Amino acid sequence: MLTDQFDLTPNRRELEGPSSLIRIRIITKLIHKYQLKGNVIDIGCRTGALVKELDKYFKSVVGIDVSRDALNEARMNVPSGRFFVADITDLSSLPKMLFDVAICSDVLEHIKEDVKALQNINQILRHKGYLVMTSPFSMKNWTRHDDWAQHVRRYDPDELKKKLNQSGYDVKEMFTWGYPMYSAYYKMFLQNMDPQKAKGWRRHRSPLKETTSQLLNNLFMLDDLFVWTNRGRRLFAVAMRTSGT
Repeated sequence: MLTDQFDLTPNRRELEGPSSLIRIRIITKLIHKYQLKGNVIDIGCRTGALVKELDKYFKSVVGIDVSRDALNEARMNVPSGRFFVADITDLSSLPKMLFDVAICSDVLEHIKEDVKALQNINQILRHKGYLVMTSPFSMKNWTRHDDWAQHVRRYDPDELKKKLNQSGYDVKEMFTWGYPMYSAYYKMFLQNMDPQKAKGWRRHRSPLKETTSQLLNNLFMLDDLFVWTNRGRRLFAVAMRTSGT
């Protein structure tokens, strides 16, 4: 089960850093590519940055998270969304509903019972509904930041594909991302930054930080051209629910 690590000072919204902007941008591209629509749920939605983007393309949006503080912020960010305190390993607190699309972005790596979590997502998806997910790529990239974030694992494509198939999904697409620009940025800067300071940097917004974050996001768009190399630090997957579990 995930623990509530979110610490949000009242009236101080977290800055969306380059990594978050990357995930939102690429997930949005995949939504357009697969022409996804209908009802969507964002699993581990935090303060609703992705939900805010999803609200532009879907009939209805739901966000779940283990943090009440984060969800309070999400409700302010996306008044049209519905938000529930829930853990993907136990969805008993989530009202009975089915979704056309589920987004699970940087969540599964925290969960020991990851197959159970994937099966739970399966149960709230309609037949032939889509799961779009992201995770850190490859145990060979493990650093102290993974320890600090309480990651259980990083995924390699073969492992993730096997677990998705085992949980009732047909994998439509899977790719690694983050080479060469993002990998260089991580090794030269983020890897050497104290994890607590990195989180503190995001908590204090400023025009300069927002501009820097956006410029880095624009620079990292170059890495979209190199996904064929199977190198980088991020793993993206799109899968369709084909059977119940």
